[in-house]
Amino acid sequence: MTKSIEETTIRKNKDIIVVFLGIVTFTTLLNAQINMVCSTPDPPQGPPGPTITIGGIYKPSIGILKVLVVFIRFNGDNETDSRWPDANVMPDWAVNFVDPTYSATGNYTQGCMSHFFYENSYGAYHVIGDVYYVTTVHDEDYYHNLLDPFGQRNPDYTRTVLSDEILNTLNGPPHNVDYSQYDNWYAVGNYTFIPDSSDGLLDMCWLITRNLHEHENDPGGVNNGKEFGTIWAQLQTSDPTYDNTTIKSGLGVLPFPGPFPV
Repeated sequence: MTKSIEETTIRKNKDIIVVFLGIVTFTTLLNAQINMVCSTPDPPQGPPGPTITIGGIYKPSIGILKVLVVFIRFNGDNETDSRWPDANVMPDWAVNFVDPTYSATGNYTQGCMSHFFYENSYGAYHVIGDVYYVTTVHDEDYYHNLLDPFGQRNPDYTRTVLSDEILNTLNGPPHNVDYSQYDNWYAVGNYTFIPDSSDGLLDMCWLITRNLHEHENDPGGVNNGKEFGTIWAQLQTSDPTYDNTTIKSGLGVLPFPGPFPV
């Protein structure tokens, strides 16, 4: 697992900046394709106020980032192999995709995303979080065949319907996710963030489908990439709000409204 991530995402710059907002999709059973947008521009001067972190353009590149990770199983998907032997439960590597607890010394599970970001940021970036497994209400074909209100196949609409459903499912039993625990950074603007502050926006959410198939209307899986995120790695939602926290579509950043939180 670590090898495939390193092949597609590793950057040698100490200030690794990663945007990973969106549906990250397995195009074949358990064959992860993770898209990240990376940037290392010269940081601008930050405005006065509380402690400011200058880092990634859309998300901080140092400090502690708590993420919500969701593996998605389409209803009726019972395919298994040695990497996911029981479709009803997550394998250990998925359960340990990120570690739930901050470790100042980087004592994270070997090979997990927490370990990956810690090592590749030279100990500056701690990505932790919680992992959930959710089964969709409908089977995979239902989402492939969705038409938007204008009667067109629209990848934005498909992603929105799927994401909204998953987020709403997590809001209720048995999960009862408290979304506010994933809002720990106040986005002042591009490259500029205030730690340990809330701006009312969820900081980071990774939605990962465990399996996808070619569809009769989509030979070669071209629209799979557009609809479910293989070539589109930012979250698409209707901007729902739970626990006073908005899960915003796109990169999840609003222009700085001021004043600074205190």
